[in-house]
Amino acid sequence: MALALVGCGSAAATVKVQTGDPLPARRAASAACPTGERWLESDPHVPLAVVTIAHDDAAQDFVSASACCGAWAHAGDLWTSVDFWGAPTGTHAITGGEGYDVTQCWELSCANDTGSLLVRGDEPWRAPASAAWVPDEAQRAAAYRLAASIDAVVAREPPKYDHDQAKPASPVDRRTTFFRMAPFSDEGTPTKFVAIGGRALAVAGLDQGGAWRVLYLDTSWGLDNPYLGDVYRVIGVFDMNHDGFPEVIAHRNAGDSWDDVVLGCSHDSTYRLWHALVEGVGGSTA
Repeated sequence: MALALVGCGSAAATVKVQTGDPLPARRAASAACPTGERWLESDPHVPLAVVTIAHDDAAQDFVSASACCGAWAHAGDLWTSVDFWGAPTGTHAITGGEGYDVTQCWELSCANDTGSLLVRGDEPWRAPASAAWVPDEAQRAAAYRLAASIDAVVAREPPKYDHDQAKPASPVDRRTTFFRMAPFSDEGTPTKFVAIGGRALAVAGLDQGGAWRVLYLDTSWGLDNPYLGDVYRVIGVFDMNHDGFPEVIAHRNAGDSWDDVVLGCSHDSTYRLWHALVEGVGGSTA
């Protein structure tokens, strides 16, 4: 991706980002970078998404921010960190960063970095209502069995030359998150959910009979790296686009590449199926 750096009274100059490049001296202009609430990935801090909040279909609110690398690579900009449930935890100034030729983007650094998702908008970010939900013991145990069974069918023994790279998945209680969502038009749609990380990324909903039903399952990164334990890690469950329904944000790590992805729910589906809304620029060791 070529970025156009535009200075006052000067002609646009096309530059190519090289690994190790410092942040541009001037803020880059990009007509392709959409406006709205801006989100940076957790690690590295590169563009994740722009939330436009301008559509009847909430899924259209999430726009790729891949064209925003230059526009957001500016020292002194203030970003807000958020915790797992979306509450603001601090304000952080961009202090620097460096370019990466593979992504043609700058990986940003900030003061007092906590490795959290970062948001920047025209208005201060306010905490959404918490989506946290506490299941009963039977519901929790059933979810843990589901998580273990998903992991078991994806996991494989590494080849002998890579055996020392094998890592177990974290215990199920550390990679499952229970949350709730307001009912939609159909009273029979699920309102209680569990997000599961590990070698697969899954979202399951509790049906009317009290059974967990898988509504989203991604094993693509896990199948490519079946002996890495926590390829997927859920890093947030909160309402990113202010529509009253939470999204699920996960970090994907294949060992030599990584990014963040945002999942959303199809409310017009009887079963409230989930799908990927947007993924970030990411990083790698390539």
